[in-house]
Amino acid sequence: PQDVSVAGFDGIDLPWLGADVLTTVVQPLTEKGEAVGHLVEDLLAGAEPDHRELPVSLRVGTTTGPVPA
Repeated sequence: PQDVSVAGFDGIDLPWLGADVLTTVVQPLTEKGEAVGHLVEDLLAGAEPDHRELPVSLRVGTTTGPVPA
């Protein structure tokens, strides 16, 4: 983090760094899959799919830091 900050997505970890080291955005994957299934059902039934938003969170690890002054 002194020179370059690195962030991931999908709540992944880098096995060689250990758990909770990589700063990453965590998505609710089970809920995301269920929502897609319901949207596909709506489309197949001829209905207009509704807009859905799912919560995400930022898990801050040690791979990011403040911008140097």
